Amino acid sequence: MDITKHNFAENLDKIDKQISDCDFISIDCEFSGLFHDQRLNNELNNYEQLYMNTRKNINQFQIFQIGLSLFRKTPDELMNFDCHSYNFYIFPSKCIFLPEEQRERCFLCQSSSLAFLVENGFDFNKMIRDGITYIPLDQLATVETKINAKIQENQSKTNFIEIEKEEDKKFFQEINDKLIKFMNNNDQHEEILRPCNSYYRRIVYETIQKSTFNDAIQISTGKNDNKGAIILKKGAPKPKDEQAKTLMFDNVGFTLIIKSLIKHQKPLIGHSMFFDLLHIYNLFIEPLPEKYDQFKQSIKSCFNIVYDTAYISLSPNLRNFFPQTGK
Repeated sequence: MDITKHNFAENLDKIDKQISDCDFISIDCEFSGLFHDQRLNNELNNYEQLYMNTRKNINQFQIFQIGLSLFRKTPDELMNFDCHSYNFYIFPSKCIFLPEEQRERCFLCQSSSLAFLVENGFDFNKMIRDGITYIPLDQLATVETKINAKIQENQSKTNFIEIEKEEDKKFFQEINDKLIKFMNNNDQHEEILRPCNSYYRRIVYETIQKSTFNDAIQISTGKNDNKGAIILKKGAPKPKDEQAKTLMFDNVGFTLIIKSLIKHQKPLIGHSMFFDLLHIYNLFIEPLPEKYDQFKQSIKSCFNIVYDTAYISLSPNLRNFFPQTGK
């Protein structure tokens, strides 16, 4: 199942429950690239040297997609498993709750990596248009605090703008008339207001806030075909905790899945997972530690049990069964 920013919120609780209930998880990542300098990719290096080389350039690349398959053994005596698989499209959108210097994310692309993704049918339009954003986990508490402060500020705001220009007064009257007509029409449950600039959006919000309908109307921003429009629906406004949830989905995104993986501590299985783990840690948790030993301790605290099938296949007892490991 493909998970994008459009169906992420509605599936999050279900996926979190499946992570909690499963026996193990397989994971795989698709990247924008691995090395900007191929001289750093030396198979003769040990893992410590490879870590140091990779750490130098890993900030410059992006995870485009993460696949998770959640396996749970069936109750019967046979070795059967139920499996739920998800493809998460990842794309870093601007987060207004991060420090200003961290709001815009830039990354490099490696031609061979993009060619590989194209050959395997990767949908770049879907990734850019519908990808789920994220923040580093070490910023989560700060962002949550700012989100709650923002909601509190909006609810207590009383400094309404003064409308002076005739064209703005005309717009205000037009919105007010539409609002009254909409709320008095028992057969109409939704009103879509045309897209407008931020100043006019504020007029719309304040018109509703000052009206007698303030406690009987929900406001949301249109998506897809209605992108940029303001959508009004009849019903009590979302409570404070629901508003916070929406802002968390829109700004924290895939980090909530990483938080769930860390919380439930299920075994992770992957193939040649070294780069996957480095990218996951660096993008979704915190910047990579300076030393390899520090990284091993930190990654173990996040994901306690990790099985790398490429490494396992090289063991003397199994090597003859896997002549090609795709490492």
